[in-house]
Amino acid sequence: LTELLIPKIEEIEKKYRKVDEKAKKKIEKKAIEIARYVIPVSAHTSLVHTISGLTLYRLYKLMNQFPVGWEAKQVITQMVNEVKKVDKNFFSIFDDPVPLKQTLEYKAVQELKPKPESFIKEFDKNLGKKKSRLVDYTKKSEKIMADAIRAVLGLTKNQLRDKEAIDLVLNPKKNPYLSTMLNLSTVSPLMRAMNHPYFVFKKRISHTADSQDQRHRMVPASRPVLIFHDSKKPDYITPAIIEKNPEIKKVYDSYMKEVWETKNKLIENGAPVEFAQYILPNALAVRMIESGNFLNLWHKWRLRACLNAQREIWGCTLEEIEQVGKIFPNLTKYIGPECKIRYLAGEKPFCLEGPRWCGRPVWIWKEMGEGDRII
Repeated sequence: LTELLIPKIEEIEKKYRKVDEKAKKKIEKKAIEIARYVIPVSAHTSLVHTISGLTLYRLYKLMNQFPVGWEAKQVITQMVNEVKKVDKNFFSIFDDPVPLKQTLEYKAVQELKPKPESFIKEFDKNLGKKKSRLVDYTKKSEKIMADAIRAVLGLTKNQLRDKEAIDLVLNPKKNPYLSTMLNLSTVSPLMRAMNHPYFVFKKRISHTADSQDQRHRMVPASRPVLIFHDSKKPDYITPAIIEKNPEIKKVYDSYMKEVWETKNKLIENGAPVEFAQYILPNALAVRMIESGNFLNLWHKWRLRACLNAQREIWGCTLEEIEQVGKIFPNLTKYIGPECKIRYLAGEKPFCLEGPRWCGRPVWIWKEMGEGDRII
């Protein structure tokens, strides 16, 4: 897949910049990033995991619940044992983990019997053609945010109208915090007024995109217990550049068909669904409900509107900004990638990516979706 993708990506890149040897290395990395959609979720991962003692208590207490699998239980158990080596009394005042059959999720599943195929059909019908659909929000978002701004400053509505209040916080020309390299929004009293508007989205993205989406801890989601979403039919996301190139898509679809057939055979031969799903690809479709306040969504959007962002999350970001903007135009008037915000603030360089600059002057585009962005 990587070999098939490289010339296609190079063709697109040549529209925007000279493709030298250095650029070719970046193109290969982009090709690998897209091709990794076929890598199974069982691919080995090494990491350093730092958590508080309280969090470890919680993980240990509920390590038998869904969706904690066999492998995760082993990791949690070993973490606990390592702590006991340092302090044998650290877990002495806590009870043993809750048995699986006593967990809330187990009882619910036994009583209600999940129907994955029916759920997928209903969810996707409601989602329509969108990757991320706005399903709920604070009805008076602009007014509430403006009220909060006035409350901070001790001003009346006659002194500071709603539109002017919002502009004071979100206009890069007026708010110097917006164009700094640090995220100062949670520290600024005025910017904390962005906490009050709230938005809820229904989303369908790949396992690959979801792994990156989870980095935004302050925009939480109700993610699926995958064993209850097991589909006999191939259920996956296809990257845009693969979708637009039939010869590459043929290879991609053929592999997906083979993987799902193998997974189904494993289950038919008695393998637990949890273990059989290890061979599923990172392209696996993940359906979720995600929500957040405007402050944290705004931070996420400015990062993920960048053309260097993971392609699926970039697409979701544009959809979310567009939907919120139709209802609350004053909230999204200045939103965009970092380069656009710095351009509006008059700060140089506009792009902080340095040699990783995408090659497109996004800051002068009228629409962030403008241009050939299929990679």
